Amino acid sequence: MKLKIASLSLLLASGLFALAGVGLSSAGPTNLAAADGDGEKVYEQSEVKTLEDLRKVPVAQIAGWNKYDSRDYGIVTSVKDQRPYDLCWAFCTTAAAETSILREGCDPTVTKETLDLDEIELAKTVRGKFLDPFGVADGKLLEPTQADWDQSGALDFVSRSASHWQGLYNTGNAPDEATADYSEYVLDGFEKSENNVTSIKNLVAKYGAVAFEYNAMSGDVEYHLAQGQQTHASAIVGWDDTVKKENFKDFMGKTLATHDGAWLVKNSWGTGFHGDGYFWLSYDSQIVNVTAFDLSRHEDDTYLYNYAGNDTCRMYWTPQQQLRAAQKYAYVFEPQLKDECAEMITSVSVAVWGVCDVKVEIYTGLTESGSSYTGSSNPAATVTYHTTCSDKALYTIPLQTPLKISDGKPFCVVASVDMLGTILFDFNGNTGDTVCYTASYSSWSRLRIGDGQLPAIHPIVTIDKTEKAEKYGTTLLEKIEAINAQIKSFGGKAFYAENYDKFNEIGKQIDSLSEEERGKLWTSDKKKVEKYEKLIEDWEKFVKGADASIEIGKKLR
Repeated sequence: MKLKIASLSLLLASGLFALAGVGLSSAGPTNLAAADGDGEKVYEQSEVKTLEDLRKVPVAQIAGWNKYDSRDYGIVTSVKDQRPYDLCWAFCTTAAAETSILREGCDPTVTKETLDLDEIELAKTVRGKFLDPFGVADGKLLEPTQADWDQSGALDFVSRSASHWQGLYNTGNAPDEATADYSEYVLDGFEKSENNVTSIKNLVAKYGAVAFEYNAMSGDVEYHLAQGQQTHASAIVGWDDTVKKENFKDFMGKTLATHDGAWLVKNSWGTGFHGDGYFWLSYDSQIVNVTAFDLSRHEDDTYLYNYAGNDTCRMYWTPQQQLRAAQKYAYVFEPQLKDECAEMITSVSVAVWGVCDVKVEIYTGLTESGSSYTGSSNPAATVTYHTTCSDKALYTIPLQTPLKISDGKPFCVVASVDMLGTILFDFNGNTGDTVCYTASYSSWSRLRIGDGQLPAIHPIVTIDKTEKAEKYGTTLLEKIEAINAQIKSFGGKAFYAENYDKFNEIGKQIDSLSEEERGKLWTSDKKKVEKYEKLIEDWEKFVKGADASIEIGKKLR
């Protein structure tokens, strides 16, 4: 199913969308442990012996310990060997993601022995192409070549691909060939950190592990201090403030570190390196792209609207000057399952840089009018969310109440941030006929998309299969008008079979009208009703002349 959206401009005339609105408070980012607060219990590290114990401890308290090791709580999977491929970026991502899944307990069916995310499948989605269930971005999953494997990756690439719900499968569970399904695990969010000891400790305490990039030219050593351009990527699973700085020496025996303390690093060169596959990395090291992943198991009938996404995955990209001038963006979406069932918007994912307030507004029931969309100036849903990460991050912002889309009409998602934050862009080569707008001061304008730059804003919906979507409108006249419009899209048997139940439903409604009501319907739009009655005559002839149609109708009921 391919998304069909015209290239239109969005007008603020006649009060189409209100630029201001009262935000509804929502919970901030969820800690995997208990929330901080006055009068909270202080846990002694010696009494925190199990994962259940760990989940009770506030993240800030864990980050304050002078030692921490995620392996002590059974949430670190086995050390892998990336050879012969240059896929350290994929291996460190799966290492951090696996620990996050176990730390949070989002999939109670797996343990550290059974959870093994497939690095090759992850690399395919980053180096190849993929489909998306709504057909918003065309493409197919390609088998990467040896040259693709030999290219180094970046954690920004992986963050972007995973944010489109691609590439995270337990080994053996990935489809044999490209399908429109989402991956087994989906990315609810990620948080990045600068090279700051306190910030990194908080992320490791919260998620159990982080992926990062550094220079690994020293090779097989137990103690390492990384300097210079990054050449490798691994995962941090703990720390120890008491590791002496004297352990970190160059090949001449000179001490390189100026401070005590080190990160416990899980590498991807097998257990034959560093003794058991782990080593200590000095706090004084130069590391970049520190990334934590928040994941959940994908639930059936849950979908992500995604405009970008079928070309080579690139990093989140932020044109600072442009975004500082325009802090508000809007996407217009057409419900993709309007012919089948209702859609419930449950949340919206937004990529943001900085600690700020994010406001999401959703306008429904839009009508295409010439070169614009018209609709109510009051949003159907509004939610505000306070971010906590000072670096780049992806947040899945839940609505307080799921918003039902069942009228088949376009809806608009507006995301804005205050002046302390920046909405990040997806940098991708395929944008299609995206209906995206930017607000500057008091007016909206069509966003000029260059080099595939799209704001990273994605509605997330669940499908309500118990309710048939009202693709034909709500009033009887709207239903008749919609049936008439469908004639151009279908022909003969296909049209009548597709609309079998609707003919019966509308016919019964007309039959139940009183003479007075029937007269009002007739006079309200005589031409539409005449056209519909002619359609009914053709339908009856079709039923009488084609026995197969009866069987088709039975199947559709």
